Amino acid sequence: MAGEVSDDPAAVAASNLQLVKVAGTLFSVNISAFEFSVASIALLVFDYLLTLNLEITLVWPRRWSISKILFMLSRYLPFAEVPISLYYIFSVNPSLTACKIVNSALIIARLSGISLAEAILVLRTYAVSGQNPRILRIFGSVWAVGVTTSLVTLSLFIRSSKYAITPLNLQGCDLAGGTFILVGIPFIILVLNEHLLMIYTLWVGLKTYRHSRNPLIVTLYVDGIMYFVFLSGWSIANLITLIAGPAHSQDLLNGLVRVLHAALSCRIILHVRQADEKRREMPSNEEEIVSLDLDVGSTQLVHRETTFVL
Repeated sequence: MAGEVSDDPAAVAASNLQLVKVAGTLFSVNISAFEFSVASIALLVFDYLLTLNLEITLVWPRRWSISKILFMLSRYLPFAEVPISLYYIFSVNPSLTACKIVNSALIIARLSGISLAEAILVLRTYAVSGQNPRILRIFGSVWAVGVTTSLVTLSLFIRSSKYAITPLNLQGCDLAGGTFILVGIPFIILVLNEHLLMIYTLWVGLKTYRHSRNPLIVTLYVDGIMYFVFLSGWSIANLITLIAGPAHSQDLLNGLVRVLHAALSCRIILHVRQADEKRREMPSNEEEIVSLDLDVGSTQLVHRETTFVL
């Protein structure tokens, strides 16, 4: 049935890979920034329809919590950006002022969306740590500093950005110049943050859960590794494009990276909750799960002498 994702780790990986293969196909084809923006919107809709049934079943009935709020914001804010993106790429003979305002709104919206996705990953790491408050403080502080620094650098880029008058009968805004290295700084921060989270996650996994067959733990690590590999790869590709690409294509991958962050971070929550549903049907003798909700202080998994909180 459409929207159903198996709890089997291989199926989870295949589901994530299906989404990223579509993104990879877009990148392998020589298309313009205009076409790439439209394709990114199509990818957003594709993933939404693919996972809507899971959302209705596993998210809507649950109580409101930090994780549900982050999920809803990550899930639906990209759709609020669609009209702005459509104006930016389809408007006929837009004024330079309008282009700057619209692109500024897109930049801030994309920063907000990626920051929300990273917050979900921080919560997942906090859960893996066994609800260690020190880990939450460390990675929460890194997240906050990264978001603040990114906001400052992007604000400076917005001031430096320059737009060209669109030739007659051509659509969309033409970002002709700007200090693009400033846009690269947030992605450098993003890649570093994702590496830190992944290194810590792997360390905890190898130390504590390497022999576990619990579907919740397996799902957490499968999603975590897939999240890291896909998003770090695309973030690095975007960084190279921003620094080395021509001015007209330096924002080519921004929209796609934003969509992938939203899609994969939401899948983390969906897959974890689906693993919990499966666990409730088939209790494990190895671990005892008291409850499950990807939220601060709401889930405890006792693995021998280790408390695992999600």
